[in-house]
Amino acid sequence: MAVLFNTASASSHIGTLCVIYKVLRRSKMNSMTLEKLTALCAPDTLAENQNHTEKFVDMVTFWGAEFHKIWSIDKDQKISLVHVTQNQHPTPENIAEIVRSALFETPIETITCHKKENKYSTEPLFVSLVCLLACDSHGPFDNFPITQGAIRDSLARWLGQGFALNDAEYAGLIEWLTFLGFANQDHDKLVIDPTRAVKDSLKTIFNSKKTMPPREFIKSLGKILPVMDGGNYHKQTMDVMGVKQWAYDYEKKISFSLSLALRRLEFAAVIGLEPGADDVNSIEMSGPLGLPSKVISNITLRGGD
Repeated sequence: MAVLFNTASASSHIGTLCVIYKVLRRSKMNSMTLEKLTALCAPDTLAENQNHTEKFVDMVTFWGAEFHKIWSIDKDQKISLVHVTQNQHPTPENIAEIVRSALFETPIETITCHKKENKYSTEPLFVSLVCLLACDSHGPFDNFPITQGAIRDSLARWLGQGFALNDAEYAGLIEWLTFLGFANQDHDKLVIDPTRAVKDSLKTIFNSKKTMPPREFIKSLGKILPVMDGGNYHKQTMDVMGVKQWAYDYEKKISFSLSLALRRLEFAAVIGLEPGADDVNSIEMSGPLGLPSKVISNITLRGGD
């Protein structure tokens, strides 16, 4: 099975994906025939060869399939959005939130198969993402910003050769990490930073309450973003990394990457973090950005931006 983020894969081109989504979203019924969609997004005058037209159709087919369905395709080749943005003229960030939801909506039983054995082409994205989120060396002010070489070293160290990528996949992975909100530009360097992905999840987590214990928050977040602390994909990948002597007490401490996101959201007045070492539900938060670690007992949605 192909790998989603291989730059040679028809499904991997983020720009084309966004164009298709925008065209469908701006149509009156959020739907369109494949013929009309192709005429608008990939007319024959643009295609330099037949392969380009075929890749466009492959893109539409991929994102209409189960386990990552953004739109549905009926028997008459009519394409209708399944995940619809509130904004009729969505930004790339709006579309990224939709794509992220679609990718995580239907759980995959096993993501830790070797790369060549994946069934849905997304498993290598999830297992690589969990590994990079877990490592404490690719964030702001750390020694190893995100590069193809840094990813290669971390995946080899903690996952082994069965999960190694090729050059086209390393390049594509970096693009998808950024698009999905798990990496961020820090001056001239790209670093692991899931702040945008975590922020987009807050409205669902705090649906009926404004304050909750951090363990409850982490559990809810793990259901929305299963690559984060305690999520299903996170647990599967920890089993693989454990064989390579990875050790981190997630029962007592929040990961560096999630701690970074929470700190940044606190600084932006989006959430509040209440200290409380004596609370049975409290948990220690790591100290990214050069900050000391601290124990928190509650997380409150404050609503800043």
